[in-house]
Amino acid sequence: MHPFEGLTVYPDDHIVEIQSWVCLDAGYLEQIACGVASREHESLVVIKAKPSAIHAAMLLAGFEPGAPGKWTYENNVLGTIAPTGEKLEVIMR
Repeated sequence: MHPFEGLTVYPDDHIVEIQSWVCLDAGYLEQIACGVASREHESLVVIKAKPSAIHAAMLLAGFEPGAPGKWTYENNVLGTIAPTGEKLEVIMR
C-alpha cells in the first residue's frame, strides 16, 4: 500500500518503508534523517515525506504511538523520564 509519496506500508508484516537519499558521505553526523533543504550537511539521509505522513504510515502498519523521553529538574535534582512506545528495528539499504 502506498498511502503517501515516498512511503510504502505492509500492514500484515508491521513494516513501513521510507524512501530516502544519502546526503552525507563525510563529515560530522548530527542526526540520522532530515527533510528536504534543511540539515543535509549533518544528516545521514534526507526524506521527502512529511513527519505527519510517516506517523500516519506507522499507525497504518499497526504501531502504537509513544512519546519521547524527557528531562526533569526538581529540588536541584536532574532526572529523566524514559520514552514510551514500541521499540523499532531500523534497517537501511
